[in-house]
Amino acid sequence: MAKRVEIRFTDNPSNNDSVSFDVIIPSMFWNTVTTFIFKTTPAPFTDEIQIGVNKEQTMYLYFYNFLVNKYSLFNWITVTQVTNGIDILFDVSDFTNNFNTIVGDITINFVDVSVDPFTRDNIILSRSPFNMTFQPTVLFDSATVNLRLYRGTLTDDSPATATYSLSKQVIQAGQTAISFEISKYINDYCKSNIIPFGTTGVNTSSSFDSVWCDAEITAYYYGEAIGSTNRQYLGIDAFGWHTELYNPKLNKNVLSTNTNHIVYRGSDYPLYFVSKDLVSITVNGNTVAFTLDETINNQIIGFINIGAYVGSLNSFTAVFNYGATTETHTFKVKDECRFDVYNCFFKNKYGFWQSIPFNLRNKKTITVESEDYNPIISYFGQYSLQSHNKKTFNPQLKEVISCNTDYLPEHYNDVMEEMFASESVYLELYGEYLPVNLDKKSFEKKQKKFDKLIQYTIDFEYSFNKINQVI
Repeated sequence: MAKRVEIRFTDNPSNNDSVSFDVIIPSMFWNTVTTFIFKTTPAPFTDEIQIGVNKEQTMYLYFYNFLVNKYSLFNWITVTQVTNGIDILFDVSDFTNNFNTIVGDITINFVDVSVDPFTRDNIILSRSPFNMTFQPTVLFDSATVNLRLYRGTLTDDSPATATYSLSKQVIQAGQTAISFEISKYINDYCKSNIIPFGTTGVNTSSSFDSVWCDAEITAYYYGEAIGSTNRQYLGIDAFGWHTELYNPKLNKNVLSTNTNHIVYRGSDYPLYFVSKDLVSITVNGNTVAFTLDETINNQIIGFINIGAYVGSLNSFTAVFNYGATTETHTFKVKDECRFDVYNCFFKNKYGFWQSIPFNLRNKKTITVESEDYNPIISYFGQYSLQSHNKKTFNPQLKEVISCNTDYLPEHYNDVMEEMFASESVYLELYGEYLPVNLDKKSFEKKQKKFDKLIQYTIDFEYSFNKINQVI
């Protein structure tokens, strides 16, 4: 249960009108009286607010902007504009208000509100750094974090003991914030192999595609604990580009960079999506039923196998309705021609499986690595002309397959880039998925205005020896 502070104006404030409230939040070490004073000539760097020419200007220009700046450091405080005033949401359960005072035509009200236990901002892209920043409002000199990593239900399956314990000292006296980089600890727990993509209908992701993280943060001063707080996250095997800046967020509902796709008839084509706030899914105009529980880690993200809906269609759409937003994905269906279709499945930047078909000419190359030695030339103690004077020892055979894409639209450059950035790549032929590594360290992004037709050749090396020598 959170608390919403509703501040309303019945008229434009006069000079020295004010509103005060005394808030105590033990989990955030917050214990302070906040007084906002409205002034015709406010003093800089104080809690004095400029009075505008009318009520709306005071509320929405000066007061709102002041509050946003004042609370910008605290990710558990949200400021919003409403009719005739401002709401301040304190997303904590241990909010206590001792008193409040009002001078002028202003009212203040405190309302208990229910908030989602889990929001989109709680999702960590664990292949990029995630700095968990903590801002106690009291003096402290060190802090510890206990991370509990687990799968299953958010509220019921958290382990009793910490998976990792971290600690850190402040750099200088009076430091107001401290950060812990936790993405690498989380990323170890959200790695998965490829899974069967099934037939029609909505499927849950693998339980190993994501992991819950409970973070218990405790602040200390001279060795004495002065309070603690808890945060909950969901880690996925995703990353943000450098240009997406600090702590990149999951900014998509349907987890694919491209919205126009090429699908080959008879091939799997998974399309992953966020289940939170999802209202409906329609494929080729037909509703796809789903039941997903947002409190279970492998149901926060679901998927549908688009390949199972192809049938005799040559093109169709999938529409994901999230109430306020709708995302439409278009699929162009192609058939095999002269060559077998090798489907390359890889984890995209959102941490889930995506496919690029390679349907043109392919060729295989076998490379051999071995040792030679000179044995005794004998056959049961007798000199033998048929014995090897130079013997091959432990030959290692590696298979590389060179595959060619179809002629692609230019936006597939982004998909190719994500394939090169992937840590998990598979090639599929006739329903068999085998792990591969890209035997190429660069590719030139082709452009239609220069290259006319865009087509790529990629070398894949199977990530195992041709001879089974696994012990």
